Amino acid sequence: MKIKSIVSLIGILIMSVLIVGCEDGKEKQPKQEASDKHKQELIYFEQLSNGDEDYPRAEIGYKGKNGKTHTYTTESKNVYEHILKDSKKKPYVIKDGKKYHVYRLPYMTYDNNEIEGEVKDKGAVSKDD
Repeated sequence: MKIKSIVSLIGILIMSVLIVGCEDGKEKQPKQEASDKHKQELIYFEQLSNGDEDYPRAEIGYKGKNGKTHTYTTESKNVYEHILKDSKKKPYVIKDGKKYHVYRLPYMTYDNNEIEGEVKDKGAVSKDD
């Protein structure tokens, strides 16, 4: 009986630590002022291995207001990624102090549309073609 009580107490302690340690689940957003002033067209975004460092680097390429392309490298802890749900939206980046908010399309999308057509030839493919 004593063992069950101890196990239950340990379980309760672990759960309370986990609950206290969790964030509110809301996505971090840039300040409105930063959105208005520092929104740029995203050219590319890449996470780069950083060897023995604590955080990988993030390299962000964006087009400035004058149309010139700029590249900025920072620690990935300073970057927040947001996935655009509308495939027609163009990717962009917002600089908010030392933080960068990257709004990009998903890397992969899955489509279950059926393909219609007719097979006309089942020829073999050779290395020389």
